[in-house]
Amino acid sequence: MACQFFLNVLVVALTAIHLSDEHKMLTRAQAVVGHNASSPKMENHERNTSANLGRKSLVMRFKRQAYRDSNYPRTIWSDGPVPFTIDSRLPKHARSIVLKSVAFWRDNTCIDFAFNGRGRNSIAFIRGKGCYSSIGRVWYARSQALSVGQECEHSPNYRIMHFLQFHTITHELAHALGIFHTQSRTDRDRYVTIISGNAEHSQRSNFIAESSRVSENYGIPYEYGSVMHYRNHEFSVNNYPTVVARDPLHRQTMGSGTGPSFLDVLLVNKHYNCLDRCKKYNTSCVNGGYPHPRRCDYCMCPSGFGGRFCETKVALLQRIINAFP
Repeated sequence: MACQFFLNVLVVALTAIHLSDEHKMLTRAQAVVGHNASSPKMENHERNTSANLGRKSLVMRFKRQAYRDSNYPRTIWSDGPVPFTIDSRLPKHARSIVLKSVAFWRDNTCIDFAFNGRGRNSIAFIRGKGCYSSIGRVWYARSQALSVGQECEHSPNYRIMHFLQFHTITHELAHALGIFHTQSRTDRDRYVTIISGNAEHSQRSNFIAESSRVSENYGIPYEYGSVMHYRNHEFSVNNYPTVVARDPLHRQTMGSGTGPSFLDVLLVNKHYNCLDRCKKYNTSCVNGGYPHPRRCDYCMCPSGFGGRFCETKVALLQRIINAFP
């Protein structure tokens, strides 16, 4: 138990120092509410492109595009299980983390997935250059890429690296499900200061706040520790911060690398209307919990609480242990 405790503490500490994100392909955070395919807004060098990976149309719609709510809900996966494939060139441990990340979003939301399943659209986990994903379902393409490149892979021999990779791939999969970055919320200026002058020039568009016309917060509070939040030195060219929390207590906890949070899961559940599944139940959750969309007579609980209705306080040590995927 003592060894487990120190290992877990070490993981939490190291994830705050080194989080493998999307290798210069990151962008903004909130829920996507559509994309105007007839007149897409393009920024910097990103563009719609295709890759020949055994499919007629594998589209990588990068995240630096303007989204229009006129196409929601076509930008969410609402036609049954989300079909996905995994590139056979991915190492065994990377394939394992992909499946674990898929299982996480499946088990904690109402979204189903189907490995090698059939459908009008699918997600292809590829061995690309870096870590990146489109935001939301690219409804006009047969398949869309989610890259698990070398820059987001870690040694399978270290549990700490394994944990960081889980964080990264659940982050990318959240993008594919329709989630932007937290520090690009429309209300972000109340919580963080962006110093884009410290960022790589080619990445400065990634620090632009989204318009309320193209994104939705669903009333969820701003969260510094979200799996979708940048670290304070993300893309820095001079080792000075690019994102500074207005609350000094959170300046070292942004993008802390502990995997999807309670609020991250709630955002996806709201974006996919998963909470509607439990409307006919009279489940009384306490302490901020809500009915689990896969088992409506039980509650999903925020950090620090457990039990069927979130009525039980969970000790700090147990919370750290539970954080491991």
